Amino acid sequence: MWDLDDILEDNKNFVGVISSSYTKDEMDMFKEYMRNQFIRSGGLIYVCSRYIKDRCLSFIEKELEDDLKKYMDMNKLVLLDREEYLKDWGIDFNPLLRKVEKAIAKLEGVDPNKKISIFITVDGYWNKVNKSLFDRLNDLQKEKNIRFIFRYYMEEIDKRITYYIFKEHDLIILDGVDKFEVIEPEDLFYGALLSLCQNKVIDYRYNKAVMRNEFFGNIEELVGGIVHDINNLLVSIIGYAQYSMEIEDVDEIRKCLNQINKLAFDGKKFTEKVKCEIRGDKRNSKDIYRFDYIVKNSIDMVKHKFNSYSNSASVNNLELVVDLNSNKHIYADEYELRHSIINIILNGIDAMEDGGIMTIRTYDEGDMVVLEISDTGKGMDEDMLDKIFNPYFSTKGSKGTGLGLSIAKRCFEGHKGIIKVESQVGEGTKFTIILPSADSIDDFEHYEEDNCKLMDEVVHG
Repeated sequence: MWDLDDILEDNKNFVGVISSSYTKDEMDMFKEYMRNQFIRSGGLIYVCSRYIKDRCLSFIEKELEDDLKKYMDMNKLVLLDREEYLKDWGIDFNPLLRKVEKAIAKLEGVDPNKKISIFITVDGYWNKVNKSLFDRLNDLQKEKNIRFIFRYYMEEIDKRITYYIFKEHDLIILDGVDKFEVIEPEDLFYGALLSLCQNKVIDYRYNKAVMRNEFFGNIEELVGGIVHDINNLLVSIIGYAQYSMEIEDVDEIRKCLNQINKLAFDGKKFTEKVKCEIRGDKRNSKDIYRFDYIVKNSIDMVKHKFNSYSNSASVNNLELVVDLNSNKHIYADEYELRHSIINIILNGIDAMEDGGIMTIRTYDEGDMVVLEISDTGKGMDEDMLDKIFNPYFSTKGSKGTGLGLSIAKRCFEGHKGIIKVESQVGEGTKFTIILPSADSIDDFEHYEEDNCKLMDEVVHG
């Protein structure tokens, strides 16, 4: 336990203790100092609130294990209740100082050569402190053999009082709960300014580091998305190229080449999109589309993977059932939405390693359009369902990036939609995407006809 007697010199007669309202005990740090004041020094005058006064009395009797009445009778202790001097929500200093002077005279009567300590707790009621008060206290100290110890509760006092803490004290003590730190007022002022400047530098460097981490995080996510989308494009291009080499029907080959051409243009569109992202150009790529048009285009990109549309030996007993019944339009980025739907479809295909049936349905529900994509694959448990939309979480091991469903979810939500998933292990999974329609917009004349009509060919599995 630190002892104030060990750190206070005789010429340090105005001492400020910087404290917090949250320290564990009002007097615990001053135990030995108080004991010495009672036994070897001139005594103690303690100015405090009624609450602290009661705690102080209890402290003297319990912690010091001394007879309180003994010190009172010996004129070694005077407790002044600050509540008796409150006026207009502040301390009335004149009657309080008169009482302090009487208490000094009382304690001086025992031994005028011993120094008396006046311990004052300073809280919100002392916010009227001014220079004239300290001038009077200085005059009193010069006349008497006394030392003032002010304990400042920093959470409660007015900021203006900090000026007098620096200006009017010989020594500043920082209350560290279990120890004191002694510092000269000018050093405290210098240290505070230095810490403020250093904190600004630290904040700057921290914010710069955070921005750097966010930048690299965004780059990582962007690159991951690029790899994922390019991989999907190449897989589809390779699929249609291989299929076209296995068939002899010229019309079917032409359809395959048409899909490859679309996929190549998707790649071009994608590279332009990446350039815009890097430049920070958030241009709007949305337009009005028939919802079933987008869904059908999505299916066309991957239908070579199903028995219903391919005679390729690479197709592993996969069947597709399509039921498109939406009559509404949506305001969407066709590329983003189409590839997000493809991500869901490919995820279902991967889940049906031993074959199965995928069903894709659309329908209208009020002002919303609904897309359901279900498969009869291996399904997922509850733990997996909670994680499937997390970036980089994959059920495919090294075969997947773990970004497909995360990208899709972000896309649907960016279109003010939602995605829901239901699954049972061994039975399959169903994704439900719900998006707001754009049919409240009456004038479609300035949009291309191809983007607003359902293509004549509707595929049934």
